[in-house]
Amino acid sequence: MTPFSHFSVIALAVLHARKHESLSRYEVMSLANEQLQILTFPASPGAAYPALKKLHLAGMINYNHDRISITTTGSEMLRELLVSPPPLPLIEISIRMLAANVSNDNGLQKEWRKNIGLFLIRTDDDNPHDQKQESSLALWRSNIRRFVQRCDLDLSAIK
Repeated sequence: MTPFSHFSVIALAVLHARKHESLSRYEVMSLANEQLQILTFPASPGAAYPALKKLHLAGMINYNHDRISITTTGSEMLRELLVSPPPLPLIEISIRMLAANVSNDNGLQKEWRKNIGLFLIRTDDDNPHDQKQESSLALWRSNIRRFVQRCDLDLSAIK
């Protein structure tokens, strides 16, 4: 499957949090957009419904007679998205942070926090930097780490 849209990641998290329920397309879109608008623009029905269809075709969600639920494959994919190193753009880190909080899964949230922490403190031994670059990189990672921790606390408080 091609890279997931921000809506798709949050929709999987919403469905994971409500894995014992089946929701309508509209309910999934509304719940995902409620969370998504914290960080970016909500998805329109013209973007949300095709994204849900792609998730269904990829086996991530069950979609029967206007009721949607997450599959085991969908839950595993959400876990993979949250524990793998995120792409560098801050919005991608933020979307995954939001998805971890929305998932309402303490184990998954702990794994995400651990992995994002490791990602932010890793060293770049393969690419030697001069002292000035190394200092700037360390400062950037420190600032991003504080930002992610603060946002994570703020998002946890929203629940």
